[in-house]
Amino acid sequence: MTKKLLAILLALSLLLALAACGGSAPAASEPASSAASEADAAVDAEEPEDVEVEEEEPEEADAAEVEASEVEEVPEVVEPTNAFYSEHIGPVDYELPMFDGDFELSIFWVQLGAMGGAEQPLKQDLTFWQRVQENLGLTLNFKQASEAVCNEQYNLMIASGDMTDLIYESNCGAMGASSVYNGGYDKAIEDDVYTDLTEIIPEYAPNYYDILQKDDNVRKDLTTDTGKLYSIAMIYDQPQGVREGPLCRSDYLADTGLPTPVTTEDWMEAFAAMKANGVQYPMGVSNGGDIRGGFFCNAFGTSGGHAFKVELATGKLVYDGTSDELRDFVTYFAEAFKAGYIDPDYAYAQMFDTSLQTSGAVALFGGMDRDLSSMKESYGLDLMAVPMTYPEGSEAPKEYSYEYAKQRVSGMKNIVVTTACEEPEMAVQFLDWFYSTDGASAVNFGFNEGESYEVVDGVKQWLPFMGDRDENLVNYEVIYALDEGPGFQIVNKKNPITADYILEAKKIWLDVDTSKALYSATPTLAFTAEEAEDMAQVNSDIYTYVATEISRFMMGEAEITDENWNAYVKTVEEMGLAELQTFYDAAYARYADR
Repeated sequence: MTKKLLAILLALSLLLALAACGGSAPAASEPASSAASEADAAVDAEEPEDVEVEEEEPEEADAAEVEASEVEEVPEVVEPTNAFYSEHIGPVDYELPMFDGDFELSIFWVQLGAMGGAEQPLKQDLTFWQRVQENLGLTLNFKQASEAVCNEQYNLMIASGDMTDLIYESNCGAMGASSVYNGGYDKAIEDDVYTDLTEIIPEYAPNYYDILQKDDNVRKDLTTDTGKLYSIAMIYDQPQGVREGPLCRSDYLADTGLPTPVTTEDWMEAFAAMKANGVQYPMGVSNGGDIRGGFFCNAFGTSGGHAFKVELATGKLVYDGTSDELRDFVTYFAEAFKAGYIDPDYAYAQMFDTSLQTSGAVALFGGMDRDLSSMKESYGLDLMAVPMTYPEGSEAPKEYSYEYAKQRVSGMKNIVVTTACEEPEMAVQFLDWFYSTDGASAVNFGFNEGESYEVVDGVKQWLPFMGDRDENLVNYEVIYALDEGPGFQIVNKKNPITADYILEAKKIWLDVDTSKALYSATPTLAFTAEEAEDMAQVNSDIYTYVATEISRFMMGEAEITDENWNAYVKTVEEMGLAELQTFYDAAYARYADR
């Protein structure tokens, strides 16, 4: 195997690992994984006396409450202009302080940045967390693990039994797995490591539970195959929306004299014209059509390799690694590769190295809406968002992979309560505070007017120093504590999207007739420990073979003929594909029955 092919296989494995985040890889057998809610921790537990349920009461009672509020000088919670506080805010508010000052919670938290960025400051040093403790009347003890070693430290903590009360699972574990815990959430509960919150959440987290009851998709995403509630997760107030898609050098496209390409054939014509105009590698994308956007893969209805997808006509899982759609995509990619439209040493690593993009060597690549401004400011590149593509004769991409645009649950962002927590009800109630109106306001603007925000014309706004981050790059609204990184003292500062170019990019990327799609990506599936163990070898063997052979087809090292393709398909089947299918079918059936 050549050195180049080994590099390609490595990058391709990263692509497939990323695809697994969408739910097609059985990573539950790996040491640790995802799930987790960017929130932060604990809430009251003094029985319902501390909880005021908003109910319709006689006018006199309402008036009395208003008078009491005025006497106590309780600040009015003002709704931002982008209607940040929607009907999704729960029905219960909490009287502060929630606790008497003696309540303590320990939290295992991943310290981001060790993989390449600046380290985040310690949580106890952040103004936001200081204010949380002051206002709610509790003590939070953070046990922070570097992102580089969090998996190891998590496993050591679990093995020793010396666990923190809460574990924030974000960025800790195997990508694509359904849980950080090896075997999944049901196994963690069965092993008496995580606390079963099924009976606790409805009573002690009424705001959080209200969201689960109102949105069945959210409920299914946050329920195990056996029907258990296992965490308090980060839930977006609004769907996440489309943040990524194809971007093109507007000047390169203008020089061709061609209209904006829509079909895959249009793009091939544009690539030829750009190449003739001196663009070094017009199709600067990965084999996935770009790992981020996947627009060429989606066009043909494939993930680009070893994965299962949902056939929308039947609702069944089908294997993509031997599909006709994959063959069509591979043929298209091989043609572009042979024509010199793709850098032979770079075709599979677009996401991990932007040097060709920023040098102007490529014309088309996948990116984020924020790239429209950052690429201009940093490198002087004029980019434009272009539509999702589809093959000639089709009316839309054959695979609909934009489900994330409608999701409100953030992957890898769960906070679980361990069995070491002596008062799990109080811990859950603390976490529920973040889903109250006051909690959401504090998360997004801070606690004290004049410290982090001001009220202008009845609307809360950050103080000027909080505007270091470009508000136009905020892509979704969140009702939970989400750290933004070093330099920001108050977490989860979210403003409405105001930039016209960002709104236009989102509109372009969503302007597809999804009813014409043939397939969709598989949701995140959970495999039992036994299933994961039984399927591990056959899954690994098939994956390795598919990655190798598909790479050879794409780079022209193997000709895509009926004979060669049929031989490839036969080999995959003989390696145990039918057996692997049964595991995926079982997991998918459990997901559907949640």
